[in-house]
Amino acid sequence: MALGDVVEGQEKVASGGVLKIKPPSTEEWTIHNIYHSDDCELIKCKLVQITGENVGTGDGTTTTFYLQNPPLEEESETIYIDGVAQTRDVDYTIDYETGQITFTNAPPSGAVITADYQHRREVTFDSHTGSGAWVFMTFGVKSDNYIRIKNTSAGDNIIGYDGKVTGPNA
Repeated sequence: MALGDVVEGQEKVASGGVLKIKPPSTEEWTIHNIYHSDDCELIKCKLVQITGENVGTGDGTTTTFYLQNPPLEEESETIYIDGVAQTRDVDYTIDYETGQITFTNAPPSGAVITADYQHRREVTFDSHTGSGAWVFMTFGVKSDNYIRIKNTSAGDNIIGYDGKVTGPNA
C-alpha cells in the first residue's frame, strides 16, 4: 500500500476471540476509529524477542514443557531439541496463550530443549460495554507494536476499524 492509503477491516469475532489490528512488517498505520457491536477490551501489544530460552531437559518420557514468557505471538516460535529445529504440528504442538509445548514423542533422556520466540507483552487500557466506538484516540501501529480488540461479550461481536498508511516501518 502507498502512503495515505485507507486501511480498514471488519470481522465477526466469537466470544473470547480477538481482532488483531497489525500492519505488514513494511508499513506503519494510524488507526482513527474502532467500532464494536458489543462488550470488548482494547489491548495494546508490544513484541519482545526471546532467544535461546532453556525450556528443559528430556527424560525420555515427559512430552509437555512450558515456555517462561507467555503469551507468544502466533507462529513466531522455533523449538529446538539438541540444537535441531523441530516442526510445528509434526514434532510438537503449542498453546500460544499458556506457552505449553507438547511433543509428539518425548525428547530423549539428556536432550536439551531450547526456544526462540516473540513474547507478546499486553496492556489492557480501555474497555467498553454495549455497542460503540473508540473515536477519541489515535493509535499508531507497527508489526511489533499493535492492537488487539478482545470480545468480552457472551455472543458474537462485529468489530471494525479504519485509518491510514502513515509510513514505512523503520
